[in-house]
Amino acid sequence: MTKPIKLAIIGTGMIVKDRHLPNLLRLNDYFSIVALCNRTVHKAQEMAIEFRLSVPCFDSCQEILDRVDFDIALVCLPIGEIADVVRLILQSGKGVICEKPIADNYDTARELIALAQSGLVQVGGEKSSCLPYFVLENHRRRAIYLQMHTLIEQGKIGKAHLFHLNDLHYTPSSNKWFATAWRRNGKHRGGYLLDGGIHAVAAMRVLFPNRVKTLSAAFSHYFEMDAEPGMIIQICFDKGPTGQLALGDRYHDPYSRMIKIYGDKATLIANVAERRLEIWSSDDSADKVFIPIASIGEETIQMWQDIYSGIMGPSDRTSSHPFSAEEALKDLEILHTAMASAQKEGLTLALPSYAE
Repeated sequence: MTKPIKLAIIGTGMIVKDRHLPNLLRLNDYFSIVALCNRTVHKAQEMAIEFRLSVPCFDSCQEILDRVDFDIALVCLPIGEIADVVRLILQSGKGVICEKPIADNYDTARELIALAQSGLVQVGGEKSSCLPYFVLENHRRRAIYLQMHTLIEQGKIGKAHLFHLNDLHYTPSSNKWFATAWRRNGKHRGGYLLDGGIHAVAAMRVLFPNRVKTLSAAFSHYFEMDAEPGMIIQICFDKGPTGQLALGDRYHDPYSRMIKIYGDKATLIANVAERRLEIWSSDDSADKVFIPIASIGEETIQMWQDIYSGIMGPSDRTSSHPFSAEEALKDLEILHTAMASAQKEGLTLALPSYAE
């Protein structure tokens, strides 16, 4: 029988209400919600009532630390507020699960991981030499990316030489995620690139797990409502393909969310929106594969089950877990280096971790 992990939720916004809490309540053998926190405490209280939770509600993280017995905190806050809260929780000796990105800059993310690695925690009766630290990135569980990786590993296209991942799309101001106040005020560093573009980076890394060696990048010069510009990144993997990642949410493109991987035997083309894969061979014929469409809820359930296994498993394997903070750092490192390259007029840069 599983032992539920006592979870305190900090931040009760849309992502918690629509995605995490409904699915966590379906996993009550794995997680037990013991407290809610929102800077506007009545919003936490409203959530408790809506989901029939008999738990205390607070308006500060420090209050939860002082007054609640919990194992791990789920932190779902605006990007610019994540690091300070995560730091406070880790310093108290508690584990953290947070929404992507891990932080709004690379150096802070490394600092937080070092802090987690220096801690000692007991969860579910088991002592660990480091604090559990996980980052929620649902694209690591997308069936179409996992299937593409399998086809590449099986040699269906031969050796992968080149790739193009197009994430250029248009997000209307009426979109419920885009319309949130903290996204509209644009105070967090990185704008769309750090908020949405990091999903595409995570997807790319599912396809090609090898380390990125070097990259160069360029910004567009199109701005709307002070939004960050789009970006084109040229990427060279170590012992892997070379390719291009196109990022931006202010562009109309009927072929958005398309991925093409060119091998020496065939080309793999993915229409992510339609969950369709095609393998084109040298005789101009295509084998088509349709990926069963898993609901967001099903993907989220699987993600939380994976995280539970990671928390309860051996601590020496945590850093290689797909939702570990270390994996999230690799995503952020790519964007961090790309933005640095774009600011230097496309200078080719080695990733910091590759140069070490």
